[in-house]
Amino acid sequence: SNSEMVNLFVNGQIDVTAQSSFTMFPVAQRYPGLFKFVYGQYLEGYSFVVPTNSGIKSFADLKGKKIGTWQSPTAEACVTILLYQYKYEARRDYTLLRFGATDVAPSLENGAVDAVFLFDVPAERLVATGRYEYLVRKSPLKDFIEESKGADPVPIFNGGAFISTRLIAQDLKKAQAIRDALLEAVD
Repeated sequence: SNSEMVNLFVNGQIDVTAQSSFTMFPVAQRYPGLFKFVYGQYLEGYSFVVPTNSGIKSFADLKGKKIGTWQSPTAEACVTILLYQYKYEARRDYTLLRFGATDVAPSLENGAVDAVFLFDVPAERLVATGRYEYLVRKSPLKDFIEESKGADPVPIFNGGAFISTRLIAQDLKKAQAIRDALLEAVD
């Protein structure tokens, strides 16, 4: 879980974490100088995925549905923002279920939820099976921002990878190798 990963990171038991900005901004405030940001993710990587035969073809079709996402304040905020344009409120108009990051896609596959809001790799894995599809467009948050703010909005930073300053001080080459591996994986 995110909270366990952050606890391990803060206590020096792991050297690298990938977290959302809503998770890490308060950590940075509470523990100044604890980490360095080494890789960023923007909102373009997030999307809703639904079963191809579900009948869910737009955000409006999510009313009364169970939506799965991972345990992150950012994920919850994104779903809330996107569904608010339909005046939908969690617990009244839809149910938001939060899972460990590796359990979000399986929650859709096993029928525990009607739709999922998740990030690029597991979303693409689901869609590649042919049994699932992206809802509306692949980048709903980017599209929502462009529609409400006009063309070429500033990209919104979501989070990314963080390396402990302790590791940087102890082994700069290892820290650089981690950063390089992350950038290569993203590329």
